[in-house]
Parts: sequence; C-alpha cells; structure tokens
Amino acid sequence: WDGQTPEVVSEEGVGFDLLGFPTAAEPYNNPKFRRGLTRLVPRSDVLTAIYDDNGTPLAGPISPGLGVYFDEDREQELADEFVGEDPDQALQLIEEALDEEGIEPPVEIDMRTNINEERERWMEVIQQTWDETEFLETSLEIIEFPALVEFITDPDGLATSDDTIIGIGWTGGSDPNGHVEDLYYSENQVPEGNNWSLYESDEADELIEQGQQNIDVDTRREIYQDLQEVLAEDSPHAWMWTTDEVHVVNPDAVQGWRPHPNSSLRFDSIYAPVRGVIAQPPE
Repeated sequence: WDGQTPEVVSEEGVGFDLLGFPTAAEPYNNPKFRRGLTRLVPRSDVLTAIYDDNGTPLAGPISPGLGVYFDEDREQELADEFVGEDPDQALQLIEEALDEEGIEPPVEIDMRTNINEERERWMEVIQQTWDETEFLETSLEIIEFPALVEFITDPDGLATSDDTIIGIGWTGGSDPNGHVEDLYYSENQVPEGNNWSLYESDEADELIEQGQQNIDVDTRREIYQDLQEVLAEDSPHAWMWTTDEVHVVNPDAVQGWRPHPNSSLRFDSIYAPVRGVIAQPPE
C-alpha cells in the first residue's frame, strides 16, 4: 500500500444466515415451538459482537440487498409480531407447544453447522442462550462444509433423522425468487431441491408461483411481502441477518469501486498470487 491510507467501502448484502428446523419432527412440527426458539435468538447482540454491526437483522428471507423488495418497516412489524427477540413471549410459546404435544421438558436439541469461525461463534451464542432456559438442552456438532451439504441434501440424511437444527448461510441471489423457491417450495423437498426442512404450505407455494409468473415490480413486491408474513408465522427457519459486503481498496489505485452484494461473485483477469500470474479472461 506504500503508506497510503486504505478506503473501506461496503454494500448491503443479499445472502443471509439461518437456522433450519426439522418441521416434520416433534416438537418442531408445532409452529409455536419454532417461533419460540426463534424469539430467543439475540440477533442484534450477535451482529454487534461478531460483525461489528455490519449487517441487518432479518425477520424473513428477503434481504436488504434486494432493494425495493425489502421493506424495513414491514420487516419490523414481522419481527414484533412473530420472530423478533422477546424472551418472555419465547418461553410462553415453547411451553404452550410442549403442552400441546405432550412432551416433558427439557427437550434435547441437536445442532449442526460447518467449520467457519463466525458461524461457529453465533451458533455457540444461540446454544448458550437456549441452554439457559429450563425447556432446552442442546448439543452442537461442527463438521466440514461438504459433509454438512451432503447431510442436508441426502434424503437418507437429515430428511430421515428428523431431529437436527442446521446453521448455514444462503447466498440467495439478485432476485427474491432465489431466496424462497429452493428453500420453501414444497416440490423442492430434498432430493429435488434444498427444502431440507420438509416445509409444506399451500399458501406459500401459491405465492411463490405468483412471484415467478409476474414481472411488474410493484405486484411482485406485494407478493413477496405476503409470502414473508406466511413464512414468519410458520417459521420453518429462523432467519438471522444479512451481513454487509465490506471491501478495502487503495484509493490511489482504485476509484469508484462498489462491492457486489452477492458474496459468491468471482473475478476474472486479476492477479492470482498462488500462481504468480495475471489470470486471463476465459475465451
């Protein structure tokens, strides 16, 4: 950097972190139990402690990087009504769900995530938070990412074990359909897609189809807001946050740089230090 002061530039991301619940298993088949677990998650505290507030807490899978499809006020309404942090409401929901299912606490909860320093830390925070209640006893297993992907997409893995909560990230993409279809459309249950939580909802399916069939932005925005409410009430996942894309550049060498909100972006024609060459663009 030759003594130059670097410039930090950031952009709201589109990807998000989540906890995936096994919705076919007791007591996870009760939406009250899933919402109760979700309402115990200290999203803002984790964002501050681990990400230095470079991110946005989520009440659903539509990320702020999607621009007009993300409504901050509506997001807050969904958090207040369904999934935002509220320990008292959380414990009430969990207790009601266990009574309805005839299950005596504490419930043993198996959690699994992949080797990733940040993800391991926030999973540990959630584990500690849940363990502090009288209703839950958790265990956390950390494995290699390919093994985690194999576990959640293999119909003989998670879909039949029915008892594991998965902590993982989802890239999403630049259109809201990429945030919902593969994860929540009933026809995309594993192995057909990535609906490893085995979530089924006729209402969610219809809204997902409407979002695919419409091209008007205002119409689609209403569709995905309605879908967000259905998903928040059902809570097949606990949506954590989307973290900002933060880049550091040399302002003398790079001007007007703007990070792409998709963290999976790959670059061509840049220096490849592992090979000691300038990477050539594809033919």
